[in-house]
Amino acid sequence: MGRTRLFILNIILCILVICSCCATVYAESAGNVSSDFSYRLMSDTAEVEIIEYKGGGGYVAIPDNLGGQVVTSIGDRTFFGMHEITIVFIPDTVKNIGLKAFEDNTSLSEVTLPYSLETIGNKAFASCVSLSSVVIPDGTRRIGESCFEGCRRLNSVFIPESVTEIGNMCFADCDNVTVYCYKNSYTQNYCDLKKINYKDISEASYNPYEYSASDISGSSAPYIQSQSVSWLIYLIGGLVIIACAVFVVMTYFTTKRSKNILFDVGKIKTKK
Repeated sequence: MGRTRLFILNIILCILVICSCCATVYAESAGNVSSDFSYRLMSDTAEVEIIEYKGGGGYVAIPDNLGGQVVTSIGDRTFFGMHEITIVFIPDTVKNIGLKAFEDNTSLSEVTLPYSLETIGNKAFASCVSLSSVVIPDGTRRIGESCFEGCRRLNSVFIPESVTEIGNMCFADCDNVTVYCYKNSYTQNYCDLKKINYKDISEASYNPYEYSASDISGSSAPYIQSQSVSWLIYLIGGLVIIACAVFVVMTYFTTKRSKNILFDVGKIKTKK
């Protein structure tokens, strides 16, 4: 009876492990994988806004999905003053970057903005002193006040024709910046008014708007990484399931063999 109970307990344990593994795989595939972000549900929509980042430095890939909801906004001051972050990737679901969202990220040298982006808030990238180049995606309408103020190493910013509002002091204390824009666009008029150095984008040696969205944003790379992570999770889950199945089978036959041996020994003793 003891071995029967042990066998049943082993089966139950394996089932629990398999269920746990499957739940983890499901959660990963659904996008609910990050413990680095806090978020809030935006009213009357199935969309969320990231409001806090609790991860480390280096490369940060903002997820496109949290809690089963699409991430469409980066909230005010979400990454404010995080000096360890060096590269940020923003997915092609985000429409809004909030007030001071990345202000004073002194090590931030590269940021990938999505083609879904519509507005960039006031001081969103102010005092990002390591930032050297930015491509504002085609489709963006507004760049907030003092957005790049104090980005002293900023030397090039590409701005599309879709931008129809640039806030005051947007490039204050960016002494070496050149704005690349289209001739007779709102941005050119802004640069003329603010006495900011600019060039016609058609004369630039590199025109980012001649390429596809994925070429410019590099959006394929993080998703490839996500898919690789997902496949790794599926592989690990499959191996755990196989290991559990082998364990159950071995336990069964070991228990059965032990019973046969005891039965045979009992017969020998009885025969004697």
